[in-house]
Amino acid sequence: MRSALFIAICACVLSQCVLAQKRTVAFTVDDLPFVRSEVNRGSLTEADKQAASANRTLLAAFARHHLPVTGFVNEKGIEDLGSPAGAAILRDWTTHGFDLGNHTYAHLDFNSLTVAEFETEIARGEKTFLPLMKAAGRKPEFFRFPFNHWRYAAKTRCHRCIPRFPWLPACPVHN
Repeated sequence: MRSALFIAICACVLSQCVLAQKRTVAFTVDDLPFVRSEVNRGSLTEADKQAASANRTLLAAFARHHLPVTGFVNEKGIEDLGSPAGAAILRDWTTHGFDLGNHTYAHLDFNSLTVAEFETEIARGEKTFLPLMKAAGRKPEFFRFPFNHWRYAAKTRCHRCIPRFPWLPACPVHN
């Protein structure tokens, strides 16, 4: 009888611990401000409209559901779309309270780049998103490797480029 009571009490305590755990989920969107494809290869004006509309829809859904979201920016996408239109889309992200992160300039595979090319991709990727984050009073904290190819790059390159980018968090290095 005592052992059954003990087991019941333990089960109650453990179930409360499990229920009390808080889960955290991060939502991310890559390749901001917009990815042009064969489907949306119309004029630049038409692409601007499509990009603005798609981003407004995303931002409204994120805000409605109170989701913590970070958008990762490819600077070349801003240039391809047109700098004013691309910057306006990113400004909408920061105005809605969402963070932006660097996803490099041209989304190149870091496994095939030299350290100098790696640094250039990161630096060129800062042109638009970094001033927008600062203007919004936020510190840029996030970087995403294109194709998520970070292991090789982190092991062989990050230790040399991190000091140049003080906002860039230390790269994870796994054995």
